[in-house]
Amino acid sequence: MSTVWAALARSLSPVEDRPRVAADIESARYTTRSGVEYVVIHNLAGRAYARLDPREFDLLPLMDGRHSVKELVIAYYQRHGVLALSRVAGLVNLLATHGLLGQPRVDAYARLGERLRGRVAMKESVELTSDRVDALLGRAYQSWGRFLFHRLWLWFGIGLGVLGPLFVLGELARGRYALWDVGGSALMTIAVLVALALLALAVHELGHGLAVKHAGRYVHQAGLRLYFGLPAAYVDTSDIWMAAPRERLLTAFAGPWTGLVLGGICAIAATVLPTGPAGALLFTAGCVFLADNLFNFNPLLELDGYYMLIDYLDRPMLRSRALAFVRGPLWSRLIARQQLVGEERLLAAFGLAAVAYALLATALAIRAWQSVLVPLVLSNWQSGDIVRQVGAAVILLILAAVWVTVLTVLGRRLVRAAGGWLGWLGGRAAERRHRETLAALRAVPVWAELPAGRLLEVARAMRAQNAVRGEEIIRQGEAGDRFYLIGRGAVEVVVDGQPQTR
Repeated sequence: MSTVWAALARSLSPVEDRPRVAADIESARYTTRSGVEYVVIHNLAGRAYARLDPREFDLLPLMDGRHSVKELVIAYYQRHGVLALSRVAGLVNLLATHGLLGQPRVDAYARLGERLRGRVAMKESVELTSDRVDALLGRAYQSWGRFLFHRLWLWFGIGLGVLGPLFVLGELARGRYALWDVGGSALMTIAVLVALALLALAVHELGHGLAVKHAGRYVHQAGLRLYFGLPAAYVDTSDIWMAAPRERLLTAFAGPWTGLVLGGICAIAATVLPTGPAGALLFTAGCVFLADNLFNFNPLLELDGYYMLIDYLDRPMLRSRALAFVRGPLWSRLIARQQLVGEERLLAAFGLAAVAYALLATALAIRAWQSVLVPLVLSNWQSGDIVRQVGAAVILLILAAVWVTVLTVLGRRLVRAAGGWLGWLGGRAAERRHRETLAALRAVPVWAELPAGRLLEVARAMRAQNAVRGEEIIRQGEAGDRFYLIGRGAVEVVVDGQPQTR
């Protein structure tokens, strides 16, 4: 029976896995602004992409289904002198998660954990897509879209983005048009605003799609998505990862730029036209298009401005890393009066700015609810008009659906954060108990890339052993079942009868 359990343990062990990279892999090698090389790979049979370190990329030829993860770790050590078990295991997991392995390994322990926890995935979107969009966008780009990427047109769009808000503010000062009034009907105003918001997003996504074709890459899908219960157009631009950094930056910029062009044209047209329904509609459209796309340039949220920033700085996952730095290490640095160095300054500045913006946005949202939405809902509900009452009920239902979804997501994140915090406290206590052993382990170069959690597991498994003068600790040729670290004192090493001096 023990043989059966041992065989089962080997079959489920990640280090016994023999990964095989997918047959059709495309790769592109680039260099960051700071001179660091990286490689982007793409499975041509799907929409799978990953960014790798060149040393990780060099391991892919060994992932042919014949070499185990243990053998890959040994190969990495032989090439680079580092026992990078976590790096190699993480690479295999990354490739499996992103669909870059021919036959991805089933993580039995992860599935068992999900079943035991009873976790049910909450679907946040329902999609209606089209796989033929690449051909449509390709024809649109060839016929007229390519002219938009001429330098003259790019600067023209930026000019419209600057002039458009000035024309809107001018019309508000003149008092010809009201910002939240279309046709004198609250219900019509809401319907028009929702329709214009959908149109603004569609134009925005069209700009992204044309930029992908400008870079010579493929648009996998586009369509409509119900996101948190609200409809939204989208274009899959994931293939732009295979393009050069400049093309990625241009793709992020093209979406809001396209919206700014349309918003500026509408705002100027509303100013030129005489007062009337057409001018009011164009004025409202200009406001919606400009506000939506200017907001997308915000670098503190994961919108186009943020992706432009991380492509320019070449700092992937800047937001998550900055918020993690602000939640923990920053305060320990400040309490210890340690000066921030290198990238820590960027993480601190971005993380604090993101937190400040989140607080400001929350305050503005509450103020907008009090000054705009509450009076609008109350006036329509108390009007006695059934149509206006239905409109008020629809507004409340939409807001309730959004808030329930947001609070559910936040609740789940808080539960995960609390679990992580408790785990961190337990880890800190364990580190204090094993601090001498951890210090000895960290002094050995072979453990250089082992994560703190794994290093702590090794420290927990170690035991102190005292040896008296003249005692033989291990004999050459014996089967090794443990390793030793010298905490204090010295030992003599004899190989083939000859004392070793190093």
